[in-house]
Amino acid sequence: MEIVKRHCALFDLHIPHHINLSPVYAFIKEYRPTDFILGGDYIDCQYASHWQEKVFAILGLEKVSKHLYQEFEAGKEVLHKLDSILPKDCRRYYMPGNHELFLLWACMTYPALAGGVGLGINKITFKSDLDKIKNKVLADLIKKYLDTQSVNFKVLPYSKELQLGKITYVHGDSAPSINAMKKKYPARNIVAGHIHSEIIDTIHNSGDTRRANQYVFVPCLCNLSPGYLRDGSSRWLNAFWIADVLSTGHFSGQIVKVIDGCVPFNGKIFK
Repeated sequence: MEIVKRHCALFDLHIPHHINLSPVYAFIKEYRPTDFILGGDYIDCQYASHWQEKVFAILGLEKVSKHLYQEFEAGKEVLHKLDSILPKDCRRYYMPGNHELFLLWACMTYPALAGGVGLGINKITFKSDLDKIKNKVLADLIKKYLDTQSVNFKVLPYSKELQLGKITYVHGDSAPSINAMKKKYPARNIVAGHIHSEIIDTIHNSGDTRRANQYVFVPCLCNLSPGYLRDGSSRWLNAFWIADVLSTGHFSGQIVKVIDGCVPFNGKIFK
């Protein structure tokens, strides 16, 4: 038995509100993942958000568009840094989250922000699945504005799960609690983000550790502090996920914390 794959997943960077990623880069460079996942809400898309629509009229669409493109540039900068440290043969995945979905809304509602979108109107019939079409269009927008192809990231359609062996990766916005995850994905190993904090629940099957299933919510890598989180005890954690996959397909996964600008792991400090 041997370790044949190494997964590394980052969730909820909310660029440009991400933390100092230097210790994370240092860890990734030494860990040398075979599969690397950006699990959604990679960019914040604050200037494409329908929640900020009233602000658009105050700032003007020209200025809002400028700031949105600055978000894109910040996102591309991190992608290129990741490209420089990831092994060349590492498989790379980008899963859109609910914040990337803001971009689709903006392009459909305010084309002046980042251009309009083509939904393939001539091909749509009364049997077409409009949500499926929009989810693919969002993936195309991310490819375009973050230039993901230049750094070899595969962008998945919005809400599409990523199945890597016995682990299913999702963003988490469609089932943002352990109970919801258990109901939506029974008897599966789920790794998700979205809620910005750490929750792990294990379901045992006949006492066989090889048949246990885990539901894992991975903390974020941003430093946003919404007004509704006024209690210090509710502050979000910073962390990411790794998993060593054995030749049998079973795996050992864990959440790796980022604390005070460093990653303490296995008796070593990454800065």
